[in-house]
Parts: sequence; C-alpha cells; structure tokens
Amino acid sequence: DGRGILKIEIIDQQVWVTYSDAPDAPVNVGSVVEQVAGTQGLDYYLLQDGTYGVEMGKAKYLGSIEIPSTYNGKPVTQILPYGFAGCYAQTVVIPSSITTICNNAFDGAKLTSVTIPSSVVNVGDNAFTDKTADLKEIVVLSSYTNVSNWGNWNTSLAVVTIDGLYLHPLALGGEVLNAYSQDHTGVDVAGKVGDAVVASFAGKVTEITDDILLGTYIVVESSTARAIYSFITPVETLSVGDTVGYGQKLATIAEATGVEYKLGEHLHFELYVNGEAVNPADYVTFEIGQFVSPIKNGVVALTHGQFYQNQVTNSYSDHNGVCIAANLAENVYAAFGGTIVDIYDNGYSEEESIICVAIQWGDYYATYVGIDLDDSLEIGSTVAAGQLIGCVADCHYEFSDGYYLHFTIQVDGNQVDPAEYIDF
Repeated sequence: DGRGILKIEIIDQQVWVTYSDAPDAPVNVGSVVEQVAGTQGLDYYLLQDGTYGVEMGKAKYLGSIEIPSTYNGKPVTQILPYGFAGCYAQTVVIPSSITTICNNAFDGAKLTSVTIPSSVVNVGDNAFTDKTADLKEIVVLSSYTNVSNWGNWNTSLAVVTIDGLYLHPLALGGEVLNAYSQDHTGVDVAGKVGDAVVASFAGKVTEITDDILLGTYIVVESSTARAIYSFITPVETLSVGDTVGYGQKLATIAEATGVEYKLGEHLHFELYVNGEAVNPADYVTFEIGQFVSPIKNGVVALTHGQFYQNQVTNSYSDHNGVCIAANLAENVYAAFGGTIVDIYDNGYSEEESIICVAIQWGDYYATYVGIDLDDSLEIGSTVAAGQLIGCVADCHYEFSDGYYLHFTIQVDGNQVDPAEYIDF
C-alpha cells in the first residue's frame, strides 16, 4: 500500500506495527500476553483481555483455512493486521467468535468469496482491497453496512447482506396500496413523484429497462434475493453491473403508466428469495407507525415517563424517551426513514462528547443520543427504515456505568412513548 515493509513487534507485551517507508509513529494494535502456534499452522496472540488474535503463520499456502472459535479454551476474537495478507487460500471460514477484522487483514489474498459473521462489529481500513483480485463476493450475515473503508472495490465485487433484514424500498416509507397475491406478484407502495427509492438489500444491478406495462424498472440481485423496482426514474449515474449498498438511492418515483396508472403515484416492488416469489410484506414493515428498533433485540433499561435520578448530573426528572441497554460499538439502526436534520454535541462538559442525531419524517422526529454516527452520513442525508446509521458510543448521558442508547420520538411536536411504536 505504499508504506514499505510491514514490521510487527511485541514490545512490553504490546503489539506495535511500523512501516519502513511511513513517517508515522508505530501504531499500537493491542496487548499481547503470549504468542503461540496452533492448528493448521496458524499463529495466535493472547491479548490482554484474555482472548486470542490470529494470523496465518505457516498456513499461507493452504487451499482453505478454518479459523477455530477457541484456542486453549479461550475465544478467538481478532484477525490481526495483515494477518492473512497474501494468503493462497480461496476460502477462509471466519467463526462467530470474531468481533474485529483488523486493517489489511486479507490484503492481496486469493479469496474468491468470504462470509462475515454477525458477531463482527469492527472492520479495519483496507481489510479487503482490489489487490484481492479473485474476490467476487463478500456476504455479510449482519446488517453491518459501513463497507466503504474495507478496500478499493473491484466493480464486479458484490457486498451482500442476507440476515433477513430488508429495508423499506422508499426512503421516507409508505403504505401498501395494492397487496401481494397470485395475480399480483409484488406490492404497490404509496409515494409521491420524486420520492427516493432505495436498495432494500445490497447487490448488483442486473437490469434497467423501459417497459410499456411497468414503465422503467430496475432489477437488483444478490446471492439469495432479487428485487424489481418499477415506475421509477433511475439515478443518472446508475448502470447495469453496478454494485449498490444497503439503502443506497437507486431512483425516484415517476408517474405511473401502463397497467397501474389508475393507482396514481406509487412504487411497484417485487421480491424473490432463493428463486421464489415472496410477499414483500413478510420481509418489510410497510405500516406507518410500526418502526424498527434502533438496537436489535434491545431491552429498555429506563422507560418513557419514568421519574429518575440522572447519575451523571444528579438531577431528577421525568424521562423523555427510553434508554436501550447495549454493548459498546453495537449497531444502531434508523427507526424510520427520513432526513438527518441535526447533529450536535449534547455532552455535559468539554471532556466528554455525547453526539445526538435527529431524523425527521413528516410529523415524526426522533433523536438518537450517545451514538457514533457513520462517517458517510451528515445533515441532509436521507436514510431508510432499518438502515445502519452508526454504533453505540463510549459515553455516559444518564448512567455513570454501562452502555446504552437514549432514544426519543416526537409526533407533531409532542413527546411520545417510543414503546407505542416499537416492540422492544
């Protein structure tokens, strides 16, 4: 990558990475207690937290590698920097114990495809690059979507999310006007001309066609799903063969023509899973007022309206939202589609930054407090319901310990209980 020769050193039980041609100081990538060799010739580094990091060691020339989930009775949680760079394996099985894939982990590897388990919450810069020339597909088993830093993508590479979470195809949401049936293999979703149409899942654009009956339509396919978006005006830069990300804008709604012109302004949306036509309503929440939990399987630790003492400020008040218990860096999702209208620091002091993000959709207004916002998002960005927008930050807004997301909803300017809209 232009920085010369990589050198990994263990100094005072710390892993330090330096480059021969880089002016930067050595980078500390973790603490190590012990380095050992293990199965398949893999090398393991016992980290200070009691878990292991792994690198290929003597396994560079194996055709396939399976990383074990444990070593010496302890979990294997990290794939170390440049750990499998240049390895010849076409397949590497990553276990669900892995939480971090470090920078350049598979740089220049011979992989043809790789699956990222749902346990992974951190992926380092250039973990996969265009030098990984044979890599055609990355399958992500979670809805982790911040893949822009993973590498300089080969245009044929597909990043596919298959965890069963499909986004609403309209960024601002919309109800079903005409339901799925044997005679109607799709749903017609209410919207207005100009409303943004987004990718319900990540995949590759395989068709953009003008049709007398269905107007202009786009087909997006992944390894498991196929979607058709009809009566639309495609984004000008979109072409067949393009890889599109989860929630990426594909088009805007156009005037309805052909067989469905009487329905007025709407999107016709079809979904196929594993080759079979399915009812999109079984995969996407279309009903207005039924929102996505911002933390998957989140548990409410402090309810709306509850009288409580803020452990940080020692003040007493009625709680204006819900606090959802979470892990540090756990994914945060948009409860509903809309536009980011504000981003500000709600911290109590200069020493601790507490970022608040506000998303608005018509009369609905939500705030997410204690979030590390995805770098690709800013004020004015449009997000879809269920889209990954960031992760839980290392800050304390109401409790002195633990991690959580403070989440509020207003409807027409009035504070409401989020639990009335979300099944926590």
